[in-house]
Amino acid sequence: MSFDFRLLNFCDHKVFKEKLSLEKDGLTIVVPRKISSKSTTKLFVDGTESKPSDPVFGHDVNLKETYKEFTTTGSSIFRLLVDREITLPTESIDISTITFYQNSDRTKEIASTSFDISISGDYTEITTNDTLGSSLVGKFCFVTFEYSVFNKESTGTALHEIIFNRFLPNQDSHVFEVSYVTTVENCRKCGGFGYLNDIKIDSTGGIERVENNEKLIQDVRVYTLTEKDSDPFYSFVGTKIVSVVGNPYVRNFTETEIARTTRDALEGLQDLQDVQKTVQDVTDQEKLLEIKSISLIRRANDETFFDLDIKVLSELNEELELDTLLKFSRVV
Repeated sequence: MSFDFRLLNFCDHKVFKEKLSLEKDGLTIVVPRKISSKSTTKLFVDGTESKPSDPVFGHDVNLKETYKEFTTTGSSIFRLLVDREITLPTESIDISTITFYQNSDRTKEIASTSFDISISGDYTEITTNDTLGSSLVGKFCFVTFEYSVFNKESTGTALHEIIFNRFLPNQDSHVFEVSYVTTVENCRKCGGFGYLNDIKIDSTGGIERVENNEKLIQDVRVYTLTEKDSDPFYSFVGTKIVSVVGNPYVRNFTETEIARTTRDALEGLQDLQDVQKTVQDVTDQEKLLEIKSISLIRRANDETFFDLDIKVLSELNEELELDTLLKFSRVV
């Protein structure tokens, strides 16, 4: 009995260690694709898995909440002393809006040249300097400023976010990676088709194989969908379908051309199996006996989509069918 590696395998839609950034709030990481299973989502910080109960990077996975930004006014008060540093615990303060007053009714301003202002981490720092007038030393300073606030607007998004149990102010000092399972329509590996054209490792560490009927239908797929002359060592394998798809569908020509090139390829498979039987056991279930039909069936909802339907018989007289979707630019 002959075998081949299984080439058409169902996709697991797993995303492995995707690098993501911490949001400016220092609290959340937004996952850019839908998560189908929260329980299998894993967070890695600097290459090491971080559990939800981690004392430093403890977190939870929830549906992403959207926020709406608006601007409001804040105020503060402190005693004027030379070289004294004051911090305003709001990271989103607009520095250009900070105004200093020497009375509580905000009618008499203090020159901003008496202060040095900077942003450090999560705080806005104000430091009095040597230009502070001697008449002001020891008196109170009243400050007003504008800052941004983000209010939760809704929880109707389909994306998820990782929410840490505490703020992480040093956003650039760690590498965050997330492994998760996404949905078929959001999967970059299979492109939404649900399967992969690649070998697959089984639970024992071996490569999954196909035999008998499975091998025959895989051979039909390989011989049909391989581009003709793309492999110089196996020039008899393949058809012209790849070069035809995407071009205009020409009535009374395209279907005939596809049927002809497909039949030629499958007859080449029959010839190869005849030679193979002289040196290797080829079962009746994997041996191609007859090409029953090759047809293109137009889809009702879009005239540029056609189903290529191929029916073959095995030596055991079992009918097998291969159905493949083809897309053309237009019908002429």
